Amino acid sequence: MALKKIDYTNPIDVTLPLNEKTILYPGDKPMKISQLMEISKGESLNMSEIRSFNIHAGTHVDLPSHFIDKGLSLEDYDLSSFMGEAEVCEIRNVKRIDREHIQGLSLRKTDHIMLKTNNSHLLTRSSFNPDYCYLTESAAEELLKLKPKSIGFDYYSLDPSDSQTFDSHKVFARANVPVFVCLNLNQVVPGPYWFSGTPLALTGVEASPVRAILFRYQTE
Repeated sequence: MALKKIDYTNPIDVTLPLNEKTILYPGDKPMKISQLMEISKGESLNMSEIRSFNIHAGTHVDLPSHFIDKGLSLEDYDLSSFMGEAEVCEIRNVKRIDREHIQGLSLRKTDHIMLKTNNSHLLTRSSFNPDYCYLTESAAEELLKLKPKSIGFDYYSLDPSDSQTFDSHKVFARANVPVFVCLNLNQVVPGPYWFSGTPLALTGVEASPVRAILFRYQTE
């Protein structure tokens, strides 16, 4: 089988910019960046400091230990877990994604499955909207049948905003499947891509910010 060629010339950045105005999950503290040195003030260089930063802010990957005690953490995965073939699937105009919505996609097995919903428009707003589209536990189980390396979603949580049990997240956590959230898929056309969402080299953590990028395949 011929290898598909990746077009590296026009990457699609699906990462939310990180700053003090980044949309946050309720209760999370905003990023605080301070300027320690400034050339304009006669100092020898510019230097900034991140004084406060929740690693679940903006586009990030959640690992099993975020939802399961003693679950796998970031250092338990190698870099290949966060890159590879991806499929962006569109499910629009529904409040809840059920098993039948997943079955209707005719999904092929691929490394990374990303769900584009009406949530992508919510990411452009300045504050969190609790009335987002979410994923049911049965839909998560249906996706898991494809044995993906990861699942991607276009808002902060796979579960409804009032969930205290995070059932859909736990379906993937128990299977050691990382979940990328806050992917800005607003301008992304559904279809196959090459994905890179590499995290920071943190240890002992249940999540990490990522720079999430999609690459198109070259057409013959």
